[in-house]
Amino acid sequence: MTLSDFTKSSLEIAVTDEKVTRNTIIRAALTKKWMQFSDDAFFILDLNRIIDIVRRWQRNLPRVGLHYAVKCDSSPLILRALAALGCGFDVATRSEIDRTLIHVVNPGRLVYSNTCKSVSNILHAAQHNVRLTVFDSADELLKLKTYHPTAQLMVRLRYNNPHVDAKGQMHGRFGVYEATAKSLIQKAWDLGLNVVGVAFHVGVGVNGEATAHIGAIEKAKELFEFAQNNVRPFSILDIGGGFRGDWSNARLTFEEFCHDLGSALDTHFPPASGVRLIAEPGQLIMTTAQSLFLPVIGVKTVKEEQRQPGYVLADGVYGACRPIDIFKPKLKMRVHPLDEPSFDVTEQPCQPSTLYGPTCSPEDIIAQDLALPTLSTGTWLEIQNMGSYAKELSSNFNGVPTASTVVCISEDDLHLLK
Repeated sequence: MTLSDFTKSSLEIAVTDEKVTRNTIIRAALTKKWMQFSDDAFFILDLNRIIDIVRRWQRNLPRVGLHYAVKCDSSPLILRALAALGCGFDVATRSEIDRTLIHVVNPGRLVYSNTCKSVSNILHAAQHNVRLTVFDSADELLKLKTYHPTAQLMVRLRYNNPHVDAKGQMHGRFGVYEATAKSLIQKAWDLGLNVVGVAFHVGVGVNGEATAHIGAIEKAKELFEFAQNNVRPFSILDIGGGFRGDWSNARLTFEEFCHDLGSALDTHFPPASGVRLIAEPGQLIMTTAQSLFLPVIGVKTVKEEQRQPGYVLADGVYGACRPIDIFKPKLKMRVHPLDEPSFDVTEQPCQPSTLYGPTCSPEDIIAQDLALPTLSTGTWLEIQNMGSYAKELSSNFNGVPTASTVVCISEDDLHLLK
């Protein structure tokens, strides 16, 4: 796939330099929309931000290989840039395997991190020599023994993270505690399978401190010692995802977080141990890289019915706004009026308001009790930090078109897409 292949698609690629910035690209896109009376939603995807966070990770945690969680956003252009930066990929289905192998030659750069895989998916992984995968049940071991006996296995460790709410916890479905993990490891050995390490995920919504990851690392070390005592030493630790996406108001800086995490890894798995360290970030890489732009297509204000001011937008929960309920506490928004400068919603007097989607479904309510200034039809609302899952969860319900994408990338990094 070449750069020309991307430009022939629905993507519009804008190259930034000293004169052409993200802001000028935004203004040009909005002006074009106003002139064409177009009210279709669109994304601004800033590849420069993705490239920056990957390079910052590589500087601060050079021992930990990045395997991007493809489920977060599987756009080919994103995968191409990440592959060129040396990243691997966390895949969960045969479709995601196929999408990533277009961009990487070595299937060893893929981690098949789904703990419960269908037979057809396991056979597909085996056919394409995708060997590194995870398990957390005896049933999965039996399938792997039958359909992918040369797989390299990591037991998925369950870790209770006290720093995230119930919605963000991963252990309700994935992973097992240490005692069960040991019995499953023994079963895998009895079946003649190759267990190479431990994987975990501390959950989503982590507050920006490394406490949860450090706790899980200490638990994982116990399983490494168990394997060592059985003269079957492990060689891989997968610390999963759960890394904060927006660091603007975190308790620590990203660099401070990396220092604490790196120190724990060096303590329990020093370079001399020979253990390969990998991670599976998604939100960390994507969250701040993309904004969603939506015009207000209608206003609802009926004071006598004690209804909040309501604004109907051009896309809703059946489209790109579906993940907003998850990330609502972190939402950042700007208003783009037609003939006035844009502004953050916090810069003007606000009142509790409701955002509706455009469909005929009564469930198409994007957010309620959201502090917003007074808006008018034709004004564009920019919802920032919409890089994670917004495209992946979109549908065309009620015939609402899928949001298009304008991509920004610096002239210096354009070679990554070629």
